[in-house]
Amino acid sequence: MNLKCKEMRCKYNHNFYCTAKNVNITEKTYCATFDDSGKIKKYANHIFKEKAEADLVPNSHKVKVLCSAECIFNSGGHCIANGITVMQEKHPLCQTFLVK
Repeated sequence: MNLKCKEMRCKYNHNFYCTAKNVNITEKTYCATFDDSGKIKKYANHIFKEKAEADLVPNSHKVKVLCSAECIFNSGGHCIANGITVMQEKHPLCQTFLVK
């Protein structure tokens, strides 16, 4: 599964990809796996280059995405989407969410 992450405060975010072994999306579509690293990562002058390179490489690890949201991709508490994107908001939110 392709897990894009725009939540720059999370310790699992590596070049805009999630490196967590498991991801849990709550009923309010928050990413409960989010773990604040205590600082915003600084990408200096290479932020756009890194983002472009990251967009070309899908996650290679097998990850289980648990989901409690009333979403069309929620099948028995597991996400069946080909990938998800978590955006940086007040709370990290799953942007792949589509209401059932």
